[in-house]
Amino acid sequence: MVGMRHDILGTDEAGYGPNLGPLVVCCVVWKMTTGNAPGVQPVDDPLAELERRLGPIVTDTPSQWGKNGKLLLIGDSKKLYPSGKLQILADAVLESIYLTGKKPEHLSKFLSQMDNDNHRSAAGRIKESLNPLGISLCDIKADMIFPREFNQKLEQMGNKSTLLTETTLSLVKNTIQSLPDCGNVTVLCDKHGGRNRYADMLYQFFSCDGWIETLTEGTAQSVYRLNSQGRKIEFRFQAKADRHIPAALASMTAKLLREMAMLEFNQFWQQHLPGLQPTAGYPVDALRFFGQIEETSQKLGIPKSDIWREK
Repeated sequence: MVGMRHDILGTDEAGYGPNLGPLVVCCVVWKMTTGNAPGVQPVDDPLAELERRLGPIVTDTPSQWGKNGKLLLIGDSKKLYPSGKLQILADAVLESIYLTGKKPEHLSKFLSQMDNDNHRSAAGRIKESLNPLGISLCDIKADMIFPREFNQKLEQMGNKSTLLTETTLSLVKNTIQSLPDCGNVTVLCDKHGGRNRYADMLYQFFSCDGWIETLTEGTAQSVYRLNSQGRKIEFRFQAKADRHIPAALASMTAKLLREMAMLEFNQFWQQHLPGLQPTAGYPVDALRFFGQIEETSQKLGIPKSDIWREK
């Protein structure tokens, strides 16, 4: 499909609430062909158009995955990871990662236990279906903030919401810088800690790129536009953004990375304390778990700040 390039970035996090384990922020990049070209209609809302085109091949229901042309499983990560069963979520995310043509660096140990050839073959079939739609999944990036770094940044920034926003926008900036200098960009983020105003935060990361126009600020959505070096970049901070495909895939990837980190975290402490019940790291149970490992952590010379997130 001939036309102009439009990149749509979706971001989300996993691990914002726990006291144990990392905060994981993920950004995915979808490329879509748009613009005034023969056979290509202008697009008013690139996000809506992306989801319209992907609709026939995407499902958020595991039982429908692989049936009736539904080649991609993308949806609410909480629904795709029921009762501690990681396999469905892992299969869906790994196929998407292979779809980018890149190696999933953070999952090397986990990958050795899975049928990677099957995931690569599935990614090839999905790519063949995406090509006629003028769509490709270009990249998936993640930033993992473990407790020591989390606590240091929390002390510098003062609150968890600012930490999340700055981590997200830093990842977004690095991702945009890796894109070709052509075509417009739409960035979709979930709301951060109930924050409605993001202009000042955007200027921290994009101050050299031009004037940031505020289109709307409110409880449901805050939208900003930046004209940078001949292209438009629109930022959308939206409540429940993971209802949309780009943010949902970011949420799924972040969730998988955090769960893999927590598996290793639990295995480490269970080696030192056989019979220790694992934890997901959330408040209340995190207190139980830390109380049981505290004496051992002191013997091992591991400071509390390396294990326990202050907020």
